[in-house]
Amino acid sequence: MPSYKLYYFDIRGLAEVARFMFAVSKTPYEDFRYSFSFGTPGDFSTISRPEFDAAKAAGELDASMGKVPMLEVDGTKIGQSKAIERFLARELGFAGSTSIEFAQIDQICETAVDIKQAYQKVRNIQDATEKEAAMTKWFSEDLPASLSLAEKSLPAGPGPFLVGSKVSWADLTWYNFIAAPKGFFDNAEGAKAAYEACPRIKAAVEAVAEIPELQEWIQKRPSPCFDQVAHEHFWSVVVLDKDGPHTASFLFWTSHCNNAGVCDPTTNQQSENCILVGSKVSWADLTWYNFIAAPKGFFDNAEGAKAAYEACPRIKAAVEAVAEIPELQEWIQKRPDSMF
Repeated sequence: MPSYKLYYFDIRGLAEVARFMFAVSKTPYEDFRYSFSFGTPGDFSTISRPEFDAAKAAGELDASMGKVPMLEVDGTKIGQSKAIERFLARELGFAGSTSIEFAQIDQICETAVDIKQAYQKVRNIQDATEKEAAMTKWFSEDLPASLSLAEKSLPAGPGPFLVGSKVSWADLTWYNFIAAPKGFFDNAEGAKAAYEACPRIKAAVEAVAEIPELQEWIQKRPSPCFDQVAHEHFWSVVVLDKDGPHTASFLFWTSHCNNAGVCDPTTNQQSENCILVGSKVSWADLTWYNFIAAPKGFFDNAEGAKAAYEACPRIKAAVEAVAEIPELQEWIQKRPDSMF
């Protein structure tokens, strides 16, 4: 069995779904937590995190760009919370029974990300009166509407789980999102009321709530100094990576077309064919090429983007290698010239 070590702060936040998967699958792992404290309670400018800062300075978190969560698997380090969750879903049996089911599971997890991001816009409203009105509208109108759309998007299945016939990453994600004790929303009753009209979501989170191993974990897990909603501010402002949206359908197609890559513990050194991970072109290479090097790419200032990666030899070599792929260049030449 692989050796797992999960690095995070002493909060639930972005690591809790991974912890759920370890608990439900009864998989041993080291739950490593960096401590932190405040000079002035609640004042993030006075936060102290000496262990984390020392690890970052020593380069121990380079694989995750100096952020956590980070998962170490037999010495190989993986960053980004959603990448960690996808990996564990596959490894620990929460990825469905087919590649199609896994794509559907991934889609449902990304829907939760979208709803969280919409809620953050409401939480970030500064004017107290405006925020109170927006919060009332969120729980009475916006969240129920979003959950109704999510319910309609679910594939047909035997129930009670969201996809297929067994508990998946999607079920654990949604339970943590809308139903877990001290979960994502400060207004837990408002969240519960919002999914009452969604029978499949309701059935799934209630089924997850009955999993003995999960309830055992919830009962014994450390009680951090922050509730989940405070974690959101902590994630985005202080030290952690607030993941942006991912493209579930592209993940499915790259996996299906043999571009998903293979974990290679030697990838801290540049590979002979200049690829970011493993020995063949992967989703990562295509993503980074589209991000910083493709014609009419992400940045308006293409020259500025190119100058930025000139000092990064592995990234530079990878995007230049991708640029030489004949099939990709054929597509770029013939693709429609859209306005966006």
